[in-house]
Amino acid sequence: MEIDAKQSVAVCQYCGTRQTLPKLDSERVAGLYERAELLRRGNDFDKAAAVYEQIVSLAPNDAEAYWSLVLCRYGIEYVEDPASHKRVPTINRVQIGSILEDADYLSALQNADDKQKAVFYWWKPLGFCDEHLPVVKMEGLEPGSMYKVTELHPIDRFPLSCEGKVFSGKYLMENGLVLPNSHSAKNPEFGSSWASRVLYLEAQ
Repeated sequence: MEIDAKQSVAVCQYCGTRQTLPKLDSERVAGLYERAELLRRGNDFDKAAAVYEQIVSLAPNDAEAYWSLVLCRYGIEYVEDPASHKRVPTINRVQIGSILEDADYLSALQNADDKQKAVFYWWKPLGFCDEHLPVVKMEGLEPGSMYKVTELHPIDRFPLSCEGKVFSGKYLMENGLVLPNSHSAKNPEFGSSWASRVLYLEAQ
């Protein structure tokens, strides 16, 4: 991993993956990050969030700390897919309101060196039951960056047509994505004409 101490984004020299990095300006902050990461990976999201809050108080310009608070708030857990053996981000907590209005999410964007990650909520209101949602164009992405799309916590037997594919920020903002109007759920209890989705975008 090629790391510049002044940047909050690193690029793996082997696979080309880009990811955000914490700003470890002191041993105390580094120790808090280590503790918080252990708690979050153990799904103890509330205790982890409390530690990330301490980091924010010490490093108010650290985008990774704000983003980690968002992960705790939504209970994001990286679960191994038994088929692909890849770690898939999964939501364990549902929040009322849009993430676009979340103060920590906005602070992460404001303090990030680059737009690396985004969560896109595709809610289906009552008026669109049994109908296709209109294509909603995304906003706030880097036009020249490429973003991989993953559905969070899918319940369908078949993946979305955009699952795992990479699109340019320009395409997503100018065209958006077309999603199906119904579920083909693995579990019949989830069979529904409500087809809201949550998509996770990560810059490549």
